[in-house]
This record gives sequence, structure tokens and C-alpha cells, in this order.
Amino acid sequence: PFWGPYAATKAALEAVGRSWAGESEQTSLRINMLNPGGTATGMRA
Repeated sequence: PFWGPYAATKAALEAVGRSWAGESEQTSLRINMLNPGGTATGMRA
């Protein structure tokens, strides 16, 4: 239950990272996003 806000936030962060990386192509910046796999937490217990 209540995974919608979590999923929407994760998708938004991925979109921001892709956008930022695209905007930075002509610079010396390299933009990386980390997307860890499943982790045993209270949320996923």
C-alpha cells in the first residue's frame, strides 16, 4: 500500500537525472544516477 508516491518520486528523480545529463553533454560535467536494488528495510519487510 502507498507505493504510488514512492514510485512517482523515483521516476521523477530519474527524469531529472536524464534531463540534467542531456543538458550537460556539451560541458565537462558527467551526470550519474544510482538506482539501488531491493534492500531489506521496514518499508519492504
